[in-house]
Amino acid sequence: MKKKTALIIIFSFMIFSIVLTSFIQNVVIKEEKGNNNQPNDEKVDTIPPELVLKESKLIIYQDDILNYEAFIVSAKDDVDGDISSSVEHNIIDTSEVGEYKLEYKVKDNAGNETVEIINIIVREKLDVAED
Repeated sequence: MKKKTALIIIFSFMIFSIVLTSFIQNVVIKEEKGNNNQPNDEKVDTIPPELVLKESKLIIYQDDILNYEAFIVSAKDDVDGDISSSVEHNIIDTSEVGEYKLEYKVKDNAGNETVEIINIIVREKLDVAED
């Protein structure tokens, strides 16, 4: 009887230790993640950045060289601030006459994206005769 009682006490102590350890681990994890009963102060960024370009339409001539960065006035985000260095754009083939879309894109750190377009018309270069 004494052996059974001792085994029951030991077994009960082991179960208690396991339950207590599990409880302590859960408390520590909750403290590391923050108390779920308090309001979450982190805001989710859902607002896309603002991208401002100098032009919306441009007429150029064959083989003109475009300074793509010169068309960017600003790229700002309400959370990330100035993100002008993150603006990307496609390249226009100015050797071919036609109408093109010069597309500027910028993303903030949350992945919100803004796209602005400059409509480009490439006209045939006229040869000027010298007198």
